[in-house]
Amino acid sequence: MLELFKPSVTLVRDNVNGELEYTIHVTTIMDRTNYIPGGVETIPTSPENGVFKVSLKVIQNGVVDLVLKTPVVHTVPLGNLPLDSENPLIQVTVEHLGNKIGSAIVHQDDADDGVKPL
Repeated sequence: MLELFKPSVTLVRDNVNGELEYTIHVTTIMDRTNYIPGGVETIPTSPENGVFKVSLKVIQNGVVDLVLKTPVVHTVPLGNLPLDSENPLIQVTVEHLGNKIGSAIVHQDDADDGVKPL
């Protein structure tokens, strides 16, 4: 079951011309219908203490504003991120108006091979 504001992260690994490339698919359940993906704040190139940190933004578009649980989906290609036994984690933080509203961590061992979530 998905919790409000807690991102659910799917890590996908693809073999592209002999190199491993990663993509994250992140679904965050918001409490209103007017939230939409607001882009990627940071995409890591190197880890901090074994953790690659990704920061995503959600914004409100003001079109339809109903109090209804609504998924906001980000798909972020990470390229050939050097995930290994010393740097195995990706931490995803979701922000709104500069404030952290949720976060999750995914391990390289949780990566699905070429499978996209529904």
